[in-house]
Amino acid sequence: MAKGTLKQIRTRGAYNRIVFIDGSAVVCEDAQGNVIQEGGAGISDSAVITRGMNDINKLGGGILFVKSGQYVVQSALILPDKVNITGENRYTTTIKAKDNLNDQIIQTKLAREKLGLGNTQTNEIRNLTLDGNGANQSHSTVLGFGDIKNSVLGNVSILNARNFGIIANATGNNQGTDLIMENNVFRDVLIDKNYGGDDLITIGGMVNSLFDNVIAKNGGGEAITAGSMKDSTWRDCYAIDCNPQTDAAFSLEGFGL
Repeated sequence: MAKGTLKQIRTRGAYNRIVFIDGSAVVCEDAQGNVIQEGGAGISDSAVITRGMNDINKLGGGILFVKSGQYVVQSALILPDKVNITGENRYTTTIKAKDNLNDQIIQTKLAREKLGLGNTQTNEIRNLTLDGNGANQSHSTVLGFGDIKNSVLGNVSILNARNFGIIANATGNNQGTDLIMENNVFRDVLIDKNYGGDDLITIGGMVNSLFDNVIAKNGGGEAITAGSMKDSTWRDCYAIDCNPQTDAAFSLEGFGL
């Protein structure tokens, strides 16, 4: 159990901080209903969500619950270790990149700082949609989920990337180390559309991990590229309407199928 007070959510378990839209405001509250930070919806969404994540990080980890609504991020959300993001509903909770963000919507902290030095972090992202708004970016990846261990990406849609939908590999100073990105689960994940010739999802260096019902569609390059994998399982995964004329639909290495 994570440190700090938890508040029950009907059918959704418990949370440490909650973010929701209230009219023209975006609000973060603690588990007792105290307002931690608020700002204008569509203007301060990144700052309010980041405050919730940072508070949970100070508690030693826990859950940020994001209520249904469309949140427009003005800067990348940098996800600390042991901070988990859970949406209320995959189809009604959307975090979208603003026009010309030209950055990732969410990126793990170690990957962002490129200072892993053989370390990993553990996170869960569940029950939401990330919309990269790729038609209005010059370059961007929607989700940077690198340098992870014992992590989960579950029941998530990744839409409208400019370049890559997901990059999940060793980054920065973790490249060339003995880093083991093991025991990760990607389940019920849809990556739909990019606007360039990049892969929809790129995975590297994972061990003993599971990829279950991962669907990549409408991509300009390979649907899924996976390299330097070991003892991992690929199950019920599909490429739909990608670009096999220029790239293979899948480029896989080290999967137990």
